[in-house]
Amino acid sequence: MDRKEFIKKVAVGGSILFFAPALIESCSKENIGSGNDPGSTNPMIIDLTSSKFSTLNTIGGYGYSGNVIIIHTAANEYIALSKICTHQNCTVDYNKSAKILPCYCHGSEFNLSGNVIRGPAQRNLKKYNVEISGNTLIIT
Repeated sequence: MDRKEFIKKVAVGGSILFFAPALIESCSKENIGSGNDPGSTNPMIIDLTSSKFSTLNTIGGYGYSGNVIIIHTAANEYIALSKICTHQNCTVDYNKSAKILPCYCHGSEFNLSGNVIRGPAQRNLKKYNVEISGNTLIIT
């Protein structure tokens, strides 16, 4: 094997080693909604004392976990909906003053029950059950 061929093989092998973790991660179950998303065998657990979810301690506050948007709607009341717009899979946001979930990709809007109030989306967002246990939300 000459020097040029050796360098070529090292470059190809190095590239494979560099990109392999990204390829493996992109196919992992965590990214396709298993494990930490509701609807799987395990419920989603949200620790309200975590700084990651500090916005959920205020009425009107919201946050994302996995493919779910969680909104604090009233004292001791939370809703959890799929954050994936049913039109073309963009992420919905929360407009606190209008109390709607707009999708800025194509203009769809959903109410706090997840129902379509403005298209082009035709299907409602999936709604999850939320239980409160102390400082923990259990979403199934």
